[in-house]
Amino acid sequence: MTDYEYFGEDAEESTEFVIDNDRLANWACKKIKEEIAEHDRLVEIARAEIEEINKKVALLDQQLESRTGFLKSKLYDYFQKVDHKETKTQENYKLLDGSLVWKKPSQKLVPDKDKLLAYVKEHNMPEFVKVKEEIDWVNYKKECEIADGKAVNVQTGELLPEDIITVEDVPGSFDIK
Repeated sequence: MTDYEYFGEDAEESTEFVIDNDRLANWACKKIKEEIAEHDRLVEIARAEIEEINKKVALLDQQLESRTGFLKSKLYDYFQKVDHKETKTQENYKLLDGSLVWKKPSQKLVPDKDKLLAYVKEHNMPEFVKVKEEIDWVNYKKECEIADGKAVNVQTGELLPEDIITVEDVPGSFDIK
């Protein structure tokens, strides 16, 4: 049964679609659920494809490592035998089509930001504390209301400038579950 058959013979001639009875409302709910099911089916297919592609990428990475690992180990052996430039952080040997680079082991600082902040505060080091100043919108909003499409401070009756607080129309929403 096509959609037109469901609505009756005059559905094709009608210029405006109107849901005006339970039967059509039920049909519309059914159509929405079918569309959601089709969407979910296609998304699931896409996610499965993404998973397969990720597996293929991982396999390609493994293949690359296995195909180049032997040569890299031999280049490292060669690198250790030749005179190369050395800096504080790395050693380098240039070739025509690339460079052999060994980065020296190092250490780095990794803070637990919450604990470090507490420590700095406890040890009276305010120069290391950033203070982010921002409006307490949740509470300030309670002081405002909308009158004639403009924001007004309810305590003072002051009209707030539109470049400070704008009033946006938020459309209602309707959902079928």
